[in-house]
Amino acid sequence: MSTKTQPDVFNPKASPEAAYNYAFSFLGARWIEGESLILSDPYWAYYYARNILKERWFEAESIISTEVFPAYQYALELVGERWIEAESTISKDAQFSYFYAKNILKSRFELGESAIATSASY
Repeated sequence: MSTKTQPDVFNPKASPEAAYNYAFSFLGARWIEGESLILSDPYWAYYYARNILKERWFEAESIISTEVFPAYQYALELVGERWIEAESTISKDAQFSYFYAKNILKSRFELGESAIATSASY
């Protein structure tokens, strides 16, 4: 009779996504032990702040602000106003520059205008 052990199918410390999923799906609450891993990915840090903490996560903002989608969504949903620290990232994308101007600033976003000008859609 073989005594093989089953592989660890779900290891919450395997990746930022796994740590987020463990906190969200199993704990339904903040998981401080997994936060250092979640902080290594801007997308999962944003989702963690939005869905678990349900408020700004100041410790993660320097990470979240490095990618366009999570930076814009975080500004829209959790900051709720101009987020200067993320503007250089957001300004590189025509679509999110447009939405940032329209939905958050409700005025011109001069830093993003050069990206917007390159798009026929915005």
